[in-house]
Amino acid sequence: YKAMRKLIVVGLWVLISCSNPRKKDNYFIGYKSELSYIGNIDNLREESLFEFYNKGGDRVSAGNYLNGFRNNEWFYNVDDSLIEIKWAPYTDKKLGFETNIFAIGDSISRGDFFTDIVYIIDSGKLTLGITKNSPFLDTFALLGYKNIVEEDMGSRNFIISKFDSFSLEKIKIYNFTAINSKEQKTVYFNSAFGYIGNDCFHITVASNKGVKKQYNDILFEGVLTNFYYNSKRLYYPFT
Repeated sequence: YKAMRKLIVVGLWVLISCSNPRKKDNYFIGYKSELSYIGNIDNLREESLFEFYNKGGDRVSAGNYLNGFRNNEWFYNVDDSLIEIKWAPYTDKKLGFETNIFAIGDSISRGDFFTDIVYIIDSGKLTLGITKNSPFLDTFALLGYKNIVEEDMGSRNFIISKFDSFSLEKIKIYNFTAINSKEQKTVYFNSAFGYIGNDCFHITVASNKGVKKQYNDILFEGVLTNFYYNSKRLYYPFT
């Protein structure tokens, strides 16, 4: 079955390439990526098949948008291997935001200011967390995000092996890797803080070594670049 599925995925990848021959003259500024793209945007909402290409002209991903959300099967070319992801729109009725997520989650938990969605992939766990107006925002501002991360991970016997931060417009993004040598555990985090109006949203994707880091990056970028609240978008990635 897996071999047959792989042949189908490769066939769809080739078919998509043949079905969308328009010129690539626009750009998508995503999470650590600047890609040219082919696709239609209507009233600032993506609405068609999109293809994305790196600076060398290689196609790195392709899939359909519906009303500004990634929808159904998407294909990603990562290190010359094809990854298939099924996306679905998601509306959080408690916190009021809309985004797209991986279609099949294993569990979901909600609180007064947060929603966590957990995926079990291969032998690991991938967690998407979204908070709105977290009561810890003042602590982040006072002590600094990196200091808080180092203290928190240190209390669990993890050492931060890599930490990076940058901005996309007014959104602050952090990513780091933490290692617990004794237990041979590695965890990856992508995190973003941004405002829509007066409301602050914090998006985090965390995964352990059992999940390929590519899944973390794909989910994080997909949520970050397709996130809405009160019909306003957190970040618009297209030029």
